[in-house]
Order: sequence, then C-alpha cells, then structure tokens
Amino acid sequence: MKRLQTTLILVFTAFVLSATGAEAGLKKLGNAGFTFLKVSQSARAVAMGDAYTAVGTGVDAMFWNPAGITQINRAAFSLGYNNWMVNSQFYSGAFAYNLGTQAIGITVLSFTPDEFEETTIFQPNGTGTIIKDSDFAVGLTYAIKFTDRLSFGAQGRYIRETLYTDVNSGLDISIGTLFYTGFRSLRLAMTLKNFGQDIVIIDDTAFRPLIYSIAASMELYGNLGDPVSLTVSAENAFFVDFEGRIHTGAELWLHNILALRGGWKFNNDTESFALGFGLKYALNERPFTLDFAYSDMGELLDPTYRITIGGSF
Repeated sequence: MKRLQTTLILVFTAFVLSATGAEAGLKKLGNAGFTFLKVSQSARAVAMGDAYTAVGTGVDAMFWNPAGITQINRAAFSLGYNNWMVNSQFYSGAFAYNLGTQAIGITVLSFTPDEFEETTIFQPNGTGTIIKDSDFAVGLTYAIKFTDRLSFGAQGRYIRETLYTDVNSGLDISIGTLFYTGFRSLRLAMTLKNFGQDIVIIDDTAFRPLIYSIAASMELYGNLGDPVSLTVSAENAFFVDFEGRIHTGAELWLHNILALRGGWKFNNDTESFALGFGLKYALNERPFTLDFAYSDMGELLDPTYRITIGGSF
C-alpha cells in the first residue's frame, strides 16, 4: 500500500509541476518535421480528448502506447479515416496478434493534403503546375508482459514525406509502458514517441516531433465489460516543439453496446473539446466496433471528424 501511495504522489507531482511550468512561461518552441505524426489517430482516442495512453488496450493502442496490445485477445484489426484540416485526409490501419505473454503488430498511416496550384511573385494567379504532397509511415510493434501488471512495448517505423520535389525518409522508435497498480482499476502509463535523428527539409534542419507522455486512467463506476461502466483518464504530454499540454477524457459504456465519450485539451493552440460515440456488436462471439469522433478546431478552422472500424477474431 505504501508503494502505491508513493507512485500516486509522484504521478500527481509530475502533473502539477508541468502545469505550473507552462504557467511560468517555460516554452519549448521550435521547428519539427514529419509533423503529420503528431495528428491523433483512432476515433475513440480523439473523442476522449487524446487522454488515451493509459486507456488503449486494443489494436489502436499502437498509435498511442505499444504496450497496450498485450491486452488483446488473439488477433485484432482496425481501419481509420480522418477528415483533417483544409480538405486533407488521413487513412490508417492496424493489425495485432497476441502470442500469450507477447504480442506483435503492424501499423500503416497515410496523409494526403489537398492539391493546389503553384504561385510565384511574378505569377500570383498560378503557374499551371499542380503541387502534390504526401506522407506515409509503416511500423512494426513488439510488446511483452513482464508480469500480470506490467507491460512494455516498442515500435519501429519507416517514414516517408514528399513535399513537392523534396523527399525525406527515415526511421523512428516509440516505446511505452502500461502498469496496473492493483488499486481498483487504476493504471499508469508512460510513452516516448517519434524518437529519431533530425531531418533536413530543403535547407532547414528540423527536429523529429518527439512526444513524452505520462498518463493515468481508471473506472469510477463498474468495470469494462459490465452492463454500465465509467472510465476517466488524464494525460500530460510534453512536445519538443511546443509547450506541455494536459488532456482529460471520459467514456461511459451502456450495456456494453453503446459508448458515449467526451474530452478536453488544455493549453492547445487550436483544439479544445471533443465528443464521440462507439458501437459494439458481437457476431459469432467476435466483437466488431464502430467509433466516431468530432473535434472542435476553434473559430478559424472547420471541425474535424474521425471514423474507425475494428474487430477481433
């Protein structure tokens, strides 16, 4: 019990120090490349305000915390669509397989911005050249249960970004842990995502979009799988090119069929609240899910939405 109290105190202290640091003006601003990797995937995660690192225990956990796939049953998949800003789209896919105390998985992510015509100082109305950009990432994940409470996961990815005639590619690594404390359903998680070498975009050097997160979640009412359950989560995310952010979210399951979700992001320059729902249906004892998320983008940008379908077998 004393060890648990110490852990909770350390987590709470980390949240407080990071929040006060942001208020004190400790800014970490800079240029980052491969920024499409920072855009959140999975409608369930987005609807919970991105407070998902300690929640995700399905196949979509690979986009948040690779340690989470140790909790899946046998094989699982998900396919996602994200209607992003300025007529751009994300497409994502994930597949994972549980080997007992170990699990493996693969993720694919594609980003397609809207095409536009090139303009110059001398031809402000367009040159007739159509600019096409694209981003792509494919990753392999390995996760292991060290004990019945502690899991560790790592993901390696190949990334390719095309900006007109400039092409960049490289590898990155993400690692994460998931710990069940034993106090009710409280779980703690930490992740380090998008770690890799700096890249050169045209003539400018840019950081990788490195993100470190510390998170906690638990069921305030019931347990997952019960007729009714309520999960709450909180997460502190530290970015190499921005100030720290705090994400909070909640998920209410009704009869293990319908989920209602909501979340709020603090200290975010564009996004604020998010809402969504999920549906679960069992076909021959194999669950399939449909999730939807709506994310507010402030007064200057249109809201975005995401749709994810998934299942296990």
